[in-house]
Amino acid sequence: MPNFPRYRVDEEDKCDPTITSIFGESVFYRKDLKVFPNPIHSQTNIEIPSGNKGDLYIFDMQGQLILQKEINQPTIQLNLDLGFLIPGTYNIEFLPEKNSERLIWTTQIVKVN
Repeated sequence: MPNFPRYRVDEEDKCDPTITSIFGESVFYRKDLKVFPNPIHSQTNIEIPSGNKGDLYIFDMQGQLILQKEINQPTIQLNLDLGFLIPGTYNIEFLPEKNSERLIWTTQIVKVN
């Protein structure tokens, strides 16, 4: 075990792109998803990266799937009514349809009364 671990914080690419799976599970690289307003009361706008088609998921803090929405048409901005959610913190994930770069866009939102 080396005494001085190399954290690679000074390098431009911090992740090794040749790693595609760990223990049989696919590796995805995370990017920030833009959501506004945040915190939300009922309506929120989500910027879909590059107008991609794909799947949008909303999870509660226990990891339970609350909403899955398939985005069939290329769009840049998606307006969602999340008034049915109880107040709390939720994770939003977007997986593009054709994802050869293995990217996942994520963010957290806070729902208030």
